[in-house]
Amino acid sequence: MRLAISGIVNKYLITHASKIMKIAIAGFGALGARVGVMLQQAGHEVTGIDGWAAHIAAISTDGLTVHQDDGTTKKYYIPVMTAKEIDGKFDLIILLTKTPQLDMMLTGIKHIITKNTKLLVLSNGLGNIEVMEKHVNRNQILAGVTLWTSELINPGEIRVTGTGSIKLQAIGEANAKPIVSALNKAGLNVTLSQNVIEAIWHKAGINSVLNPLTVLLDANIAEFGMAGNGMDLSLNILDEIKKLVS
Repeated sequence: MRLAISGIVNKYLITHASKIMKIAIAGFGALGARVGVMLQQAGHEVTGIDGWAAHIAAISTDGLTVHQDDGTTKKYYIPVMTAKEIDGKFDLIILLTKTPQLDMMLTGIKHIITKNTKLLVLSNGLGNIEVMEKHVNRNQILAGVTLWTSELINPGEIRVTGTGSIKLQAIGEANAKPIVSALNKAGLNVTLSQNVIEAIWHKAGINSVLNPLTVLLDANIAEFGMAGNGMDLSLNILDEIKKLVS
């Protein structure tokens, strides 16, 4: 009986341990830090990669300060380092750098990318997949879009609000289901998409409308939505985007 129970326990531990992943987040800014905290809280081994020295120093010295939307503040301790300093092997690398920095980041972390490493890009922008294909096999690439948000207040300090979701798709023939399972274990609300390119263009269109217009009008999204000519401005920009796509 004791042996039977021991076998069940071992089988349980093996099954659940296999779901734990070693994950690097390249681009450990506001959103990268939020995702990193959620993954660490789910039991995954998380390491941040960033190039902002003050941000790395603040987190390394005093932890990551996270202001929650319920008014509480918590500290999290996640190792963060530069691309040059990081070492080891990773099951998954989540790319959250700005699109113009993606090629440089991939070049900088090439020593930690093995043929078994999967790379998931969640950065806003177009052309990310093409850049990744210059560095890794197509079957290692996953691409997605996310509606999770976060605000960087100071080096080592972020504010998070609300919830979000992620849509992703394997670009080649990689099995994306283990990645989806691992991310959903962290509550990231991930679903597999059959056409992530469409979702990427959709988000690019939204960002192209909201980002410049809210800045130019010095308004938040809610205020912009109440503007009498806001819809006309938006549709004009979306028409330009349609011409680019077609």
